[in-house]
Amino acid sequence: MRNGEIVCTNHGAMFAADSGLCTFGPCEGAYLTEVPVAVEDGAVYLADDRFSFVAAGPMETGDLDLSSDSNIEF
Repeated sequence: MRNGEIVCTNHGAMFAADSGLCTFGPCEGAYLTEVPVAVEDGAVYLADDRFSFVAAGPMETGDLDLSSDSNIEF
């Protein structure tokens, strides 16, 4: 988070936290896909079995995948 916006560690894009609107970066004008989450004891967890956590931080590949699901496995 920076100045109330979500910062993508893959592409440096910035997203409005309340709407998911990309306000800066290669996806400007697009929206994040909503993913169900649960908060327990201050930690955030995925709340949909169709999604699984892969890793924190940027992707290790040099290939840029500008889709919003680059770090989500189905």
